[in-house]
Amino acid sequence: SEFAATCFMAIMQGIDYIAGKPAAVLDAGCGHAVRTLAIRANLGCRVVGCAYSEPMLEAARSINEQAPEAHRIELIHGDVNALPFADSEFDVAVTYGLLMSVPQAGKAIAELLRVVSKGLVLIEETDVVMTPDQRDSVADVNRRVQPGRVYWHDYLKLFGRCAQFISSPLPVPASWDLGVPPGYARMLVLR
Repeated sequence: SEFAATCFMAIMQGIDYIAGKPAAVLDAGCGHAVRTLAIRANLGCRVVGCAYSEPMLEAARSINEQAPEAHRIELIHGDVNALPFADSEFDVAVTYGLLMSVPQAGKAIAELLRVVSKGLVLIEETDVVMTPDQRDSVADVNRRVQPGRVYWHDYLKLFGRCAQFISSPLPVPASWDLGVPPGYARMLVLR
């Protein structure tokens, strides 16, 4: 889809900005790991996908097995609040919609920053870049369709201690299925 392509380009540009040619990348909350595999195929470095959901990891394992052996990734079960990795094990970590899905983002952010040496690339839904119509539409989805689906964190406050924090709105196709497209931002966080 157009949005997936936009997100992937934004993630890859963010990785390049933060780490140039990284030796290791973590995709936290990798889900089915299609994005994780694409990162590996494009960068050729060590790429690890980490997810909490066993059903999603099982789907990721199945997809990973179908990839050419040279493009396969490592898949790890883990909780973003207590990642099973060493300090600074990765140059950069990427997430898509991970922080907006956890009620208390502070601990997750601390863990992500602990395991990277250079920084983070995050794509998150946030009311900071939403129009009033988008806020109303997403609030209605949260209330009626999927209660508690999205937490609107104050990312500027949460990342205030970092060396650099850059947030830019991400374009969303007009055909987005929620009616009014939600507001997504790419956040680049440098340690």
